[in-house]
Amino acid sequence: LTALSTSASAADAAQLDAILGAHPRLGAKKVDSAQSAAEQAQLGGGEEEARQLAALNEEYEAKFPGLRYVVFVNGRGRGEIMKNMRERIDRGDGGLEREEGIKAMCDIASDRAEKLLNQ
Repeated sequence: LTALSTSASAADAAQLDAILGAHPRLGAKKVDSAQSAAEQAQLGGGEEEARQLAALNEEYEAKFPGLRYVVFVNGRGRGEIMKNMRERIDRGDGGLEREEGIKAMCDIASDRAEKLLNQ
């Protein structure tokens, strides 16, 4: 991901955008991997927070077409995550969103690899 993010190639940029756009929505009921399900289960919160998170996901994706909000949850609760999402939506910087999404995906991958090694 880091190599793709520094490449000047349009094909690499398109591949990176596809990766960022394929990330599961935070708080989604159905996710593709057991790791994602376990990480998202840490979010906690009730139905009202789940509705607010879904609305923020929609707003984020409207603000940054083709991207999904990506954050390394790492034990943070829904309230903290939603505050971060709101700040990033309000900031409105698509380039910075791409950078933060890449960094978060690298952090997530590193954390998962470490957990696999320690099993």
